[in-house]
Amino acid sequence: DGEFRRHVAIKLLRASPDADELHRRFRAERQILASLNHPNIAQLLDGGTTDGQLPYLVMEYVDGLPITEWC
Repeated sequence: DGEFRRHVAIKLLRASPDADELHRRFRAERQILASLNHPNIAQLLDGGTTDGQLPYLVMEYVDGLPITEWC
């Protein structure tokens, strides 16, 4: 609604032939993230489904190198 701004990370699941299984796993990940509270784990802020029925997560943004570069 534009009432406030915050820098976040968004994880969006793409359309896929095996969408049912991926959606199930994504929902499980969302529930696990919602139950975690640790200073070294990015906080889940929101989640939902796009108009195109693709699930997404909105998480705390952590500035740093992508994991593929850090490792």
